Amino acid sequence: MLPNFLIIGAAKAGTTSLYYYLKQHKDIGFPSLKEPKYFSSSCIEFPQKGPGDWSYDYYHIKDESKYFNLFENLKDFKKIGEASPDYLFYHEHTAKKIINTLGDIPIIILLRNPIDRAYSAYSHLVRDGRELISFRDALYSEKERTLNRWDFMWQYKKASMYCSQVKTFLNIFSDVKIVIFEEFISDPLFFTNDILKFLKLDKLKSIKIMNHNPSGVPT
Repeated sequence: MLPNFLIIGAAKAGTTSLYYYLKQHKDIGFPSLKEPKYFSSSCIEFPQKGPGDWSYDYYHIKDESKYFNLFENLKDFKKIGEASPDYLFYHEHTAKKIINTLGDIPIIILLRNPIDRAYSAYSHLVRDGRELISFRDALYSEKERTLNRWDFMWQYKKASMYCSQVKTFLNIFSDVKIVIFEEFISDPLFFTNDILKFLKLDKLKSIKIMNHNPSGVPT
């Protein structure tokens, strides 16, 4: 069995929360590794060199057979998914690779106010003790960091420029669902059920709501 739908990003726009909400549905299965990042791994030069990026590199699935093996025990589920938020960022590479490997499957994209998303990514790295400079200085440092092969999470501005990213998937896939983060968090059950309708599955009567993967607030 292989995934028949994907959550592809954006990072820090609710992908982790949606992953855990959908996991509460009896007909949906996900692999134990939340972010395999297989379809982006072939366009990244490893090792990535930002502080702590080794911890991200470690979980990238680079081998096709290892990726396929992630889903071998999920055959009893109607829908099998995975959630790798860098697929949207690396759209020029991932979209074609996904459709060539998995076919024209449903794609779920979560978007957030670009400024809030960028600052949340910054706060996430501050929380983890990896980002040590101000947000303003980090924005000025983005080009240099990119040239020095830091992970995409450090690209606060570029990762928030959704237009071309989304357009690529809309042009290649016939079934794309776009969810706005600010609406999603205002009523998680309603929007989770809206996504279940998109996936042609029954609604949930309730979900266990938690704050998944919070970024924290820099001091």
